[in-house]
Amino acid sequence: MDMPPPAEYDTCLGDLYSVSWMDDSETHNLKKETIKQQYKVVKARTAPLNESSIGSHVMEYGDKTFKGEMLFLYQGFDPTMSNIRNRSQPKPSPKGAIKQRYADILFMWKKVTKSHLEFLV
Repeated sequence: MDMPPPAEYDTCLGDLYSVSWMDDSETHNLKKETIKQQYKVVKARTAPLNESSIGSHVMEYGDKTFKGEMLFLYQGFDPTMSNIRNRSQPKPSPKGAIKQRYADILFMWKKVTKSHLEFLV
């Protein structure tokens, strides 16, 4: 069950890309997954071929020569995850998601409506 953030929180809890990246990192053995593998999985989960206008435009920049290296070299390794098998994850729910470019506007809108309601009380 997806729990909304508490009403007093005027915050964005993460975009689809960061949620997909964290989910992947928490459910895979980082000693068996390469940077390239994670990139492909996270990109597919974040920007599924025009299924949603809310997804992110996942891009690569810079030196790509180390994409074959294992993730644990960059993110560390939790020994309790050594027996986990890399498995696919369901797509993150876009419920309540908005386009990133509207995040600041939504934040300010919530501030205005909250202050307006406090003024009326």
